Amino acid sequence: MKRILLIGVVAIFMVAVINLDTARSVPIAPGVNGGTGLLRTMSVRALVEGSFSVGFHGQYFYAKDLLFPEDLNAVNQCFHGSGAFTTGLTDWLELSFSSAYRQHSLEIEDYPERDLFVNSVGNLQTGLKFGYISDDGIGVGIDGFARFLGRTGEFGYQREAISGGGRILWTLDLTEARNVPLRIHMNIGYYRDNSIEILPSGLDSDIQEYPEQELALGIIRDDQVLGAIGIEVPSENLTFFVEYTTEQIVNADEGDTHEWFNEGGNSYSRNPQRVTPGFRLTPVKGLAIDLACDLSVTKKRQEVRTNPQWNAIAGISYSFLPGTAMVVAREEAPPAPITGKVSGKILDAQTLKPLGGAVIIMVGTGLTNLSADPVTAEYTTPELAPGEIEIGVSMEGYIPQNQKAMIEANDIQTLDFEMKKKAYRSAIKGVVTDPKNKPLAAVISFDDPTVSPGATNPINGSFEINIELPTPTKRYEVTAFAQGYKKEVKPLDVENGKAYRVNFILQSDKPPAKPAPPPLPIMPKKQRVILKKEKIEITESIHFKSGKATILPVSYSLLNEVAQILVDNASIKIRIDGHTDSVGSDDFNFRLSEARAASVMKYLISQGITPDRIDSKGFGESLPIADNSTEMGRAKNRRVEFTITGQ
Repeated sequence: MKRILLIGVVAIFMVAVINLDTARSVPIAPGVNGGTGLLRTMSVRALVEGSFSVGFHGQYFYAKDLLFPEDLNAVNQCFHGSGAFTTGLTDWLELSFSSAYRQHSLEIEDYPERDLFVNSVGNLQTGLKFGYISDDGIGVGIDGFARFLGRTGEFGYQREAISGGGRILWTLDLTEARNVPLRIHMNIGYYRDNSIEILPSGLDSDIQEYPEQELALGIIRDDQVLGAIGIEVPSENLTFFVEYTTEQIVNADEGDTHEWFNEGGNSYSRNPQRVTPGFRLTPVKGLAIDLACDLSVTKKRQEVRTNPQWNAIAGISYSFLPGTAMVVAREEAPPAPITGKVSGKILDAQTLKPLGGAVIIMVGTGLTNLSADPVTAEYTTPELAPGEIEIGVSMEGYIPQNQKAMIEANDIQTLDFEMKKKAYRSAIKGVVTDPKNKPLAAVISFDDPTVSPGATNPINGSFEINIELPTPTKRYEVTAFAQGYKKEVKPLDVENGKAYRVNFILQSDKPPAKPAPPPLPIMPKKQRVILKKEKIEITESIHFKSGKATILPVSYSLLNEVAQILVDNASIKIRIDGHTDSVGSDDFNFRLSEARAASVMKYLISQGITPDRIDSKGFGESLPIADNSTEMGRAKNRRVEFTITGQ
C-alpha cells in the first residue's frame, strides 16, 4: 500500500509540472507483447494507417527461496526477451506480432538432482486491436490474441498448446480533450491457456510435486481472467507511468490448482498481482526507451506459480508515422524576449477532415518549412517577431493557399486553412460526316473506360463531350463509329483548361459495286438477340479490349439489336451483368466486370434507352458457367448477360 501511495503522489506532481504544449505530441509505443500502449496495459488508440513500430524488451529477476522453504537454499534466475512488430492497417485497426526468448535456471543446494536450466526460443504471439477515441478523449476498443508455444529444444509450435484470448479496452485521454497531461487505460479480458501441453516428454506428469518445472517453462495450467489499469503522465521527452496488472485463476480443477490458490484465505490476494512504476524516454522523434520494475503485491509463497518480489524491465522501440522522420533533437538558442507564434489546423475544404503532412511555409522569413501533424494536421510555428507575416500551405492534389496573420508579443494567433482539391477539366467537340459532307449518327468513344462515350446529333453530326482529367495532361485515343462505315481513330493530347475540336470523315465499309451474282437460295437469318421470359439472350459475345472495359466496334451492331428489343418492348427493365474468367486477382476481376457492365449500359443509353430502365452489376469470377482451366471454358466465362428485372 505504501508503494502505491508513493507512486500516486509522484503522478500527481508530474501532472502539475508537465508542459502541455509538448505532451500532446508524444506518440504511443509498443508494449512487451507488441500492442501499443504501456508495458502490459493496452491503449485504445491504434497506430494510424501506414505506420509501424518495432520494439524489443528484456526482463530479469533473481530470487532466493521462491518455491521452497528457506532451508533448501534454492536460487532462481530468469531472463525473458521479446521482439515485436506492430502496424496500422487503418486509423482504427492495428495488427501486431511478437516472438519471445526465455532462459531460466534453478539451483537447489540440498536437491541438486532437481536443478533446471531451460532455454525456450520462438514462441509467437499475434494480436488484432480495434479502437476508437472520440474528440472528448473517451475511447473504447477490443483486442484479440493467439499464442503459439513450442517445446524446449524442438522446432515449431505445439498444436495442443495453442492458447488465446481477448480483452475489452477503455482509454481516457485528457491531454487533447481537457488540456490535462493524463491518460488512463483499463483492460479486462479472458485467456484460454493450454501451455501445460509444452512440458517436455519424460518429465514427471504429477507437476504438483515439481512446481519448479512450471515456473521455468512459463506454464500457467488454468484459464485466467486478465485485468490491467495503467496511468501515464506524458511529456515530450519523458513520460511517467504506473500499471497494476493481475491474472486471476478460473476453471481450476477442485483439489488441484483451485485448492492451492485458495488455501489460507482470499483467493484474489493469492493470485498473481503486480504494480509496475516506470518511465518512457523519447530523446528523438519516434524513438522510445522504457525502464520499469514490477513490484509484486501477491502473497510471497504459492504452491504452483509464484511471482518474484521484483522483476526489472527495459525496452527500446521505434515508431514510424507517414510524413515524419527521426530527427535528432538539438539544443536551440533561447527565444527572443518579445515574440509570438501562429498555430492552427489544415483541413479539406469539402469534408473538413485533417490533411496530415501538409507543408507550412513562412513566406519571406528564411525559416525551415514545417510539416503538419500526420494525425491531427495541427501545426505551430516557432517564435516570430511581432508584425504581419504571410503563411502558405501546400499539399499534393490541392490548390496552394496563402494567408496573412498579425503576430503579437507573448501571444499565439490561430490561423486555420481549408484546402480545395485541384480539378482538371477539358472538352472535345467536332462533327462526324461522310466524304460527301453528309452528317452521320455516330458513337464517340475513348480508350479510357472512365470517360463516358458520347453520340452525335443525327441532324447535323455534331458532338461535344466534357472530360475530367486524372492529371493536368493526358493522351487519349478517340474513336468515331457509325453503322455501315469504317471506324476512325485519332490520338489526342488533352491539357487541363483547354477545349479541342476533332472532326471525323468516315468511309463507307461497303465494297465497290460488282455485277449482280446469280440469286442464292434464301437462307433464314440467324437470330442473334432473343427475348425470353427472364432475360434477353444473345448468341454472340460482346467483345472488349483485353483487360479493359472499352467495347470493340465489332460488337456495336449486336448492342444495337439489344437496344431495338428494348425500344420494341418499352415496359421491360433490365440489369446488365458482367462476368470474367479466373485469370488475375479477385479484386481486379470484380472491378473489370463492373466497368464492362457499366460501359454496355452507357452505350445503350447513347442509343436512346432511358437510364431508369437499365442497371448494371459486376460479379467478377464468382459465377463461372464453364471450366476455367481450359481456354474454351475461360472464353465462355468472359460474358455479359441481360437479366429482366421488371415488365
